[in-house]
Amino acid sequence: MTTRPQIEPRLRETILKDPSLLLDDPDVMRALVAAGDRALGPNVVDLRGIAMARLEARLDRLEDTHRSVIAAAYENLAGTNQIHRAVLRLLEPTRFEVFLQDLGSDVADILRVDSLRLVLESPHARGRPRWVTWPTCSRSSRPASWMPICGSGAADRCGR
Repeated sequence: MTTRPQIEPRLRETILKDPSLLLDDPDVMRALVAAGDRALGPNVVDLRGIAMARLEARLDRLEDTHRSVIAAAYENLAGTNQIHRAVLRLLEPTRFEVFLQDLGSDVADILRVDSLRLVLESPHARGRPRWVTWPTCSRSSRPASWMPICGSGAADRCGR
């Protein structure tokens, strides 16, 4: 003698037609496992529920890590594209004066910085480096000339 389950026929048909509806819902699955544990009795411990809870926690941590890695990859890609645009802009000028103007205007805008400083190092007669720096190029101030800086403290003055 079989007994008919006490479930609404339409709901039963829906579940039988697409059981993944239940399997994909974590809350429903937890309730079904808990109901199965209660049916076993108070002296029986089913480790499936404990293992499932641990695996769910591990999966949650993995998903969080995955989201962080994806976000970092998008940020890196955006930064790389920004640098590429700036370098391409620096390669366009054919005259040094235009290069310097672009450095303080277009390139600064692309890199989203307020100021840039160009520092060149060349050999000096006594073997010590000679530092030549373009003063701070910013959108608000356009320097008119080069400023030579020589000496041992030049690196400090150049921002190194």
